[in-house]
Amino acid sequence: MKKLMILLSLGVVCSLCGCGKDREDTTQSYTAEEMTAEDSTQEDAKSEEADMTTEDVTDEQTEATTQATSEASTEMTTEQAEENDTESDEAYMDMYHEILDSIYQMICAGVGEYDYIDGINGIGELIMSGDDNVLEQVGFAFEDVNGDGTVELIIGGIYEDDATYQSQTIYSVYTFQDTPHLLLEGWSRNRCFLLEDGTFFNEGSAGAIYKIFEHVKLEPNATEVSYIDYYFSYEKDASMEEIGYYHNEMGEWDPNVSEEMTEDAFWEKFAEYGEGVKTLTFYPFSSYEHED
Repeated sequence: MKKLMILLSLGVVCSLCGCGKDREDTTQSYTAEEMTAEDSTQEDAKSEEADMTTEDVTDEQTEATTQATSEASTEMTTEQAEENDTESDEAYMDMYHEILDSIYQMICAGVGEYDYIDGINGIGELIMSGDDNVLEQVGFAFEDVNGDGTVELIIGGIYEDDATYQSQTIYSVYTFQDTPHLLLEGWSRNRCFLLEDGTFFNEGSAGAIYKIFEHVKLEPNATEVSYIDYYFSYEKDASMEEIGYYHNEMGEWDPNVSEEMTEDAFWEKFAEYGEGVKTLTFYPFSSYEHED
């Protein structure tokens, strides 16, 4: 019995020793696998981090290259557009050179040699004022106002202290069909403006109670403007104590062929046109190269 117990005890001890060894081997094996997996994970992480870094650098380089290319392309396009505009304007100057030459000569001649011709009434007012800087105060611009491919010549007034040579004041407008044709003329009591949509707005006065403003357009290939709207004030009776406000589409200063409107509606329409006036950039006549 004691032997059996001793044998059983030895068996248990051996078993325990054997199990301990297996567990130690398993533990060591598991630890090695963990270490291998951890090393692999670290290597994958480093590789992923390196890939991300490379990707970031590549993206930054690509973005920088794209931006630089875009800026260079934009700059080249702008320069090319400006060069094309300059060449085009030179061609337009040649097309309208007779008008430009005559205006230049008239300004340079001054008050003593001033002679009225159609289209220069507004410029004449400046010349007659005795101002010696009219070449800086009058300029010219080119606009295809109706998109028909024919560029119109616009003569305008420039504010003396405006170095940008921008203004809304128009003295005359010409179109070209075989020869130049005068379309519109403006001066102090008959002001002319180009609207953003390529049509024109004129506003003036024919006396203390007579206010007139009109909306006109240039049809494609036409040499005269046509009326869109015509507004005016007019006395309602011989006493001239009551003023009426009227509208028609024919350009007729006649209440009998017009519809009457309220005074408020009249002035609201006037203000609406004023909000649509386009600002133009002019070449001053001081920069014009006159052909002798």
